[in-house]
Amino acid sequence: MKIMRYILLMLVTAVTIGVAAQDNQSLADMHRNQVEQMREEQQAEQKAENRNTQRKLSPKNERNRLRSGNNMYKDEKYVDSENEYRRAIEFNPNSQIADYNLGNSLYRQDKHEEAAKSYLNALNSAENDDVKSQAYHNLGNVMMQQQQYDQAVEAYKNSLRLNPSDNETRYNLCLARKLLKEQEQEQQPEQQQDEQQQEEEQQQQQQQQQQQQQQQEEKEQQQQQPQNGMSKENAQQILDALQQNERDAKERVQQHMMQQQNRRKVEKEW
Repeated sequence: MKIMRYILLMLVTAVTIGVAAQDNQSLADMHRNQVEQMREEQQAEQKAENRNTQRKLSPKNERNRLRSGNNMYKDEKYVDSENEYRRAIEFNPNSQIADYNLGNSLYRQDKHEEAAKSYLNALNSAENDDVKSQAYHNLGNVMMQQQQYDQAVEAYKNSLRLNPSDNETRYNLCLARKLLKEQEQEQQPEQQQDEQQQEEEQQQQQQQQQQQQQQQEEKEQQQQQPQNGMSKENAQQILDALQQNERDAKERVQQHMMQQQNRRKVEKEW
């Protein structure tokens, strides 16, 4: 009986191991299948992306969109031209002309922030100095519209460095500098305004203190005069009296001398 039980146990164990081995083998096969499927999907996506890239990087499609956008821009259809330039950029993300023209369309629609971004994109990809100079010029115009005169000055400077003979840019530069100076004068820092206000208040306080001190001194003088028994009027009267007495004395002396002289003349004549 023990031998039979042992044999049955061995058979059950062998069957169990076989089933487990089959399960492990199935899991491994499933994993390999999933990996292969993912690889095939990635390859398919890469091929599709390559096809899209080749289709997007199409010089012909880019030129067609640029030509269409330019015609719409001439007809002042700025929204339509904007759309055409954006499609041209889809075919060539590094198209300096498309970015520059897109900036012009946006500028005509008063979309100044977006226009500035387009001009900057054109500058980043531009290899032609003429395009760069015009992009800097128009970027300066955008900054002028936004009253950012310091940035407008820098943009016009960069434009003139690339094209020194551009008189329109030179005129805009002078105007931007003038407006920047006026802006700086009007927008004084709060600290300077506070300091100026403090100085004015201190001057007013000093003037008030001087006036108060002067009034106090006059008041003290007026209070001291009765104590001394003499006011300014009394002192002046006494001074006038002394001067009159002095004049009277002189007159008496002169009269006395004249009398003496008259007597001498009489005696001599006699």
